[in-house]
Amino acid sequence: MPDPRVAVILVNHNGQGDLPACLESLRNQAPAPRLLVVDNASTDGSDRWVEAEAPDVTLIRAGANLGFAAANNLGIRHLFAGGTELIWLVNTDTEARPGCLQALVAHLDAHPEVGAASPRIVHPDGERVWFAGGEIDFEGLRTRHLDTVEAFEALAPEARYLTGCALLVRRSTVEKVGLLDERFFMYAEDADFCLRTSLCEIGLAVVPGAELVHRVRSFPEAGEPQNPFTAYHLLRSEMLFWKKVCGGFGFHRHWCRAHLGKWVNDLPARLADPVQAPTAEAVTDAVWAGLFRGSRGRERASAPGWFRRLMASRPWLTAELLAFRLPPLRRRRTSTPAPEETPP
Repeated sequence: MPDPRVAVILVNHNGQGDLPACLESLRNQAPAPRLLVVDNASTDGSDRWVEAEAPDVTLIRAGANLGFAAANNLGIRHLFAGGTELIWLVNTDTEARPGCLQALVAHLDAHPEVGAASPRIVHPDGERVWFAGGEIDFEGLRTRHLDTVEAFEALAPEARYLTGCALLVRRSTVEKVGLLDERFFMYAEDADFCLRTSLCEIGLAVVPGAELVHRVRSFPEAGEPQNPFTAYHLLRSEMLFWKKVCGGFGFHRHWCRAHLGKWVNDLPARLADPVQAPTAEAVTDAVWAGLFRGSRGRERASAPGWFRRLMASRPWLTAELLAFRLPPLRRRRTSTPAPEETPP
C-alpha cells in the first residue's frame, strides 16, 4: 500500500510516450508513494491512458495548459488537503533508479534542518551528469547546473538551488516559503523557490545515493535551432527571475547590461534565415513580454509591429537603451581645408 506520508506529482502535457516507464519506476520505489498526475490539457490521449491503464494514479485535469508552476501548485493543494507530508515533484521524462526515493526520504528524516532535496540526475547513458546541484551566480547573474555534489555543497546556502525536475519538499517548507511562483510558466520557478527557501534559513540538499535518469528533450543538439517555445519561456523566465532578485533599476543596470545583447544582437541575421526565424521571433516576443508586459500573461503574445521592426533592424540600440546605457553622440565630421601655399 502507498505510504500516505509521501506523494509524487507528475505534470503532464502530451507525455504519453514517457508516462508508462516513469510511473513504473515510481511504483518500484520504497516507501511506495501516492501517485498524482496533473494533466495540462493534453491532446495526445495521455490523460485517457492514465484513466484506463493506471487505476492506482489519481488524475486531475487542469482544463488548460497552466504551465509547470501552476499545475504543480494545483497538485500540492490537493495533496495537502489529504494530509501528505512529503511531496516529490518529478518530470514525466524521467525514470527513478531503485532506492532513489528511499535515499531522499532517509536524508530528510536524518536532517531536520533540510527542507528540500533532489537526487543526482544523469543522462540515459548513465555516465554524463545532468544535475548534481544548481548554482545561483549573483555576480554573473545566471544560474547553472553543477557536475558534482561537492561543488554544490561548497556554495553559500543562498547560492544553491535544486531542480524542479525531481524536487522532494516537506510540507512545512511550503507552508513557510509559499507555493511556486505562478508568474513563471516554465523554467526558473525552481531557482526562485529555492532562493526563498534559503532566505528562510531552510537547508537544501542533493543526495548522491539517490539517482534518477532524465531524457532531456527541451534543448537542441549542437548545430540544431532551439525550439521557439523553449526559447521564449527560457528568456522570459530568466528576465522575470533576475528582475525579482535585482529589483527594477538593478535589473536594467546589471542583467540587461550583461546579458540582453547576447540574446538580441544577432536577431537581424537570424530573422533573415528561414530556419532560425521562428526562434528569433520568439526571442523578440520574450523581450517584449519580460520587459514591458511584466508578469501579466504566461502564454506567449506577439510583440507590437513597431517593436518587431526595431528588433529586426537595430536590436543593439534596444539593448543599450534598456541597459540605461545611452550610445555616445557622434560628432559630425567637418573637412579641414588644406592651408594655402605661401609663395616664396
